[in-house]
Amino acid sequence: STYLSLGAPESAAAAWRPLADRVFAPPVLSFASSPATNAAFGSALRAPLPPNVQLTTLQSLSEGKLLLRLSHQFAIDEDATLSKPVLFDLSTLFDPAAIVIKEAVELSLTANQNASAIRARRAAAAAAWRAEGGAAPPPHAWRSAHFDWATNATVALGPLEIKTFELTI
Repeated sequence: STYLSLGAPESAAAAWRPLADRVFAPPVLSFASSPATNAAFGSALRAPLPPNVQLTTLQSLSEGKLLLRLSHQFAIDEDATLSKPVLFDLSTLFDPAAIVIKEAVELSLTANQNASAIRARRAAAAAAWRAEGGAAPPPHAWRSAHFDWATNATVALGPLEIKTFELTI
């Protein structure tokens, strides 16, 4: 199939990005053996996600553990509104009748290390660069936002950023 989207450059991404998601990454349907479970997961999200955020992965890792990936769908300056960073409360993402999050830890995109370790290495590299006389550009604010489930469940998601979490449910 071929799709053609015509529009003004400043509003084109708002049309073609969601279309591309529907065409190339359609939702995967899942079924459970219990009608009650099916009903609960039919509405697992408490409310719709912001229009520039997509639930990319929700996968069982083990008993009581889920892998969650959330992605921002727009690039910097691609759309006047939808390209802006978004903040949302992870603790209110799911309907408690379906999923209750007890703990959430931010991981790397590949889910093989804690995101705080990556931020620490990034800060050390920037400090070393400055010590050698370099002028490291300041990171975008959302890139250095620290996520700590125990103190604040707010997720900051910047343009085209994907964040990965291990949820204990």
